[in-house]
Amino acid sequence: MDINDILVFVRVAQAGSFSKAARELGMPVSTVSRRVAELEADLGVPLLLRTTRSLRITDVGRSYLEHGNAIAAEIEKAESLASGLQSVPQGLLKITASTDFGNQFLGKIVSDFLKTNPKVRVEVVLTQRVVDLISEGFDLAIRMGELDDSSLMAKKIGNMEMQIYASPSFLKKYGEPTRPADLSQFECIQFTADQGSTEFDVWPLQSHKTKVEIPISGRVASNDMALVRDFARSGDGLALMPHFICSEDVKAGHLKVVLKDWVWSGGPFHVVYPGQRFVLPKVRAFVDHLTRTCSKVQWNLAR
Repeated sequence: MDINDILVFVRVAQAGSFSKAARELGMPVSTVSRRVAELEADLGVPLLLRTTRSLRITDVGRSYLEHGNAIAAEIEKAESLASGLQSVPQGLLKITASTDFGNQFLGKIVSDFLKTNPKVRVEVVLTQRVVDLISEGFDLAIRMGELDDSSLMAKKIGNMEMQIYASPSFLKKYGEPTRPADLSQFECIQFTADQGSTEFDVWPLQSHKTKVEIPISGRVASNDMALVRDFARSGDGLALMPHFICSEDVKAGHLKVVLKDWVWSGGPFHVVYPGQRFVLPKVRAFVDHLTRTCSKVQWNLAR
């Protein structure tokens, strides 16, 4: 049984005419008549008695109409609810991002978003692994680097550019490198991500068209960039870090850029979300808010 046949029958019974119901539904009269006939055939009973001049509903049809009206009302309610969900940001918004990006940015970004979207609740999960948005039930993710999953919608929100930083006290005590090759003579702080500590690391650097890979070593390592920054501020060594992590410390004089012409680019930051035909208002609203906020961030050091 086709539920659309029930809805057509309800409209005919309410209109009292096949032709009037056809006009309201935007269908040919023949289609309306056929749908009602198919419903009656499925039920095995007549719902309407037709003559050339009149249309009368049977006793069975009258009883069936009560249930048909209830079905039509529920469908209308569901359509109204869906329409509302498509117009107002609401419900739980699940976000995942890297620990470094989340700790640096998401607190204020989410707080500001909630102030202007009172019907939205937000859950943020920070992790270094790549989360499967659909299978794990997340609405969007913030990711660094080139994207592999073409099924996701993506919007660029910034760039990851890293430079070498050190505290003024460290540079006063040990001096300052003047070229990348000098780095092997200095204590360096390693960022280990998820791979664990090693006895040495390699820093890829680029200046104009020249690329080099410099082996470095040091006694301190961490998989958390904020902690690497704290070690650098404390004078424990040189550190290769994103500018967005260090910009405030540079302004305050806690850190200084070393080898200003040499950088490492980790690629773009994107906000990604499942590529659906209709993007929920809560997702669209947060993506727009995130994009506006990140457009004001100084992602790289002006040189």
